[in-house]
Amino acid sequence: MNILIDDIPVNLQQMVDIIGMDNLIELSKIYGGASIYIPMHKTLLIRERNRKIVKEFNGVNGEILRRKYNISYAQLRSLVQDK
Repeated sequence: MNILIDDIPVNLQQMVDIIGMDNLIELSKIYGGASIYIPMHKTLLIRERNRKIVKEFNGVNGEILRRKYNISYAQLRSLVQDK
């Protein structure tokens, strides 16, 4: 199979530049015709931050973490309520 960049819709050609032609072909085999959601980069960073907060929380350092990560008391409470 010899799919060329010109065979790819223009709005997906940048994706080929990022992930490569072989990976785009694999995605088309698995998800072809479906709408898929790709989260915003900011969302991924927030999830990483939240994991760090939960890992660093020791029960008494809530105020330090709240200031370090610039989050509200409610956000901190929500993240660590089960810890």
